Amino acid sequence: MNKALFWDLQGTLGGEAVASIELFEPYPFSKEALTLAKNNGYINIVITNQSRIGKGTLSWETYEQAISRIKAYFNAEEILIEEFFCCPHTHGDQCECKKPKPGLIRLCVEKYNLNIKDCFVIGDMGKNEIVMAHNAGCKGVLVLTGGGKGSLGEFRHTWAGYEAHFIVANALEAVKCILNENNHEFMTKGSKTMRKIVTICGSLRFIHKIQETAEILELKNEWVVLAPIPHTLDKELTDQEKALLGDIHKAKIDLSDAIFVVNVDGYLGEAVREEIAYAKNKGKEIYFLE
Repeated sequence: MNKALFWDLQGTLGGEAVASIELFEPYPFSKEALTLAKNNGYINIVITNQSRIGKGTLSWETYEQAISRIKAYFNAEEILIEEFFCCPHTHGDQCECKKPKPGLIRLCVEKYNLNIKDCFVIGDMGKNEIVMAHNAGCKGVLVLTGGGKGSLGEFRHTWAGYEAHFIVANALEAVKCILNENNHEFMTKGSKTMRKIVTICGSLRFIHKIQETAEILELKNEWVVLAPIPHTLDKELTDQEKALLGDIHKAKIDLSDAIFVVNVDGYLGEAVREEIAYAKNKGKEIYFLE
């Protein structure tokens, strides 16, 4: 199954929390946040309330023009945001798609084959994103951009009884906290009754880090580790030999319950990207060092 980050748009990835979407300008760190999430196996999905449409003060045409401009920015080099979902309704419409109701998340769970327990909602409005995360059965992260500080202060009563899983400065820090938690859980869990198998993927330029990671997983956490072995030949491998090693590594992935990607400084080579895609297609758990 897949995992996703459900992003609020205004006040989270850019712009002001309650301004018209026509005025949206991205924050300088937002593209990096989305890239980091995607490189670590998350599908980025935006869910936005646009009640101005329902009130008649914003046309669908104007909204779509604004979204086209936002897409062009975030998805210029690669598709960072997989899809945008919009609720155009007012509270009086009593729809199922307006945050904090989880209707659009439930739609995404089915469409993208998501494990909701592995998903997060990230936003600046506690009454919308944190409550929606609770309603959907996932974790919520409150960012302090946009209306975030107000959500913790004068508007805290609007989501009384709910708690954010993380409270962070901005979207980029949100992704970093999520990844750190995932890696901590992976590196500290083990099974006394049944050993799990993990394949380590990574460029051999990081062989020492790969060996260090393998030692931690095996000796401290009792995982069975299948790690890449550096060749000692005094020549460059031929294309045929590289293909053979690639097939062998995919066979290791087939035997594994999960893969652990050693991506020092976020580096992912072409071969490692292929292995990640292969593992994802096979339904393997995927974890990243960074």
